Amino acid sequence: MCGIIGIISKNKISKKDLLEISKDAERRGVDSSGILFNSDKNIYLKRSNKSLTKLIKDSNYNKTNFVIGHSRLITNSATENQPIERNSIYVIHNGIIVNNDEIWAKINLEPNLKIDTESIAGIVQRCLISSKNSSEKLDYKKIFEKLKEYSKGTIACAIMLPKLGKILLYSNNGSLHIGSKNDQLIFSSEKYILKKLSCRNIFQIREQGKLIR
Repeated sequence: MCGIIGIISKNKISKKDLLEISKDAERRGVDSSGILFNSDKNIYLKRSNKSLTKLIKDSNYNKTNFVIGHSRLITNSATENQPIERNSIYVIHNGIIVNNDEIWAKINLEPNLKIDTESIAGIVQRCLISSKNSSEKLDYKKIFEKLKEYSKGTIACAIMLPKLGKILLYSNNGSLHIGSKNDQLIFSSEKYILKKLSCRNIFQIREQGKLIR
């Protein structure tokens, strides 16, 4: 069981809110941590054996308007931490994908890592390639459909596509919740932390995906 969190804002994110949801995520995994954030139009990825809150406190994200984070409980590939990056596709994932090898065979791509999370990025990459080759506008619903079709096991994930300016949230088990506060969208593995932060319009992502523009 891992904890995934994120804040996306039109302006600067709330440091207080970020530390609150990060501290909560640590209850779900203490083996390692990782964050992805932007600053001055650049993307920064950091991974660490520190706690998630410690990693965030040590990072310079003062100019960021999004952060996604992961607090890990190791289930496979003890040496590989999240977020993972593949072809400018970034993923954080809570759960276990049990048909990893089968997915790579279906999408006709080769993995670079042993961690099962990379297969999520592989599915997204295949959808992007197919859209480009057909010269059709990318339908993000197809990405969610392929994640559901190809993957066996449990998935709650956030997928960052910085070149397209999009974040995708997907879960097949309901361990992902999203709400709004001021000008922020906040997501977390747990619903109660969003309620604690007085978020509005809280809903559970289950057997579906959500596109954040």
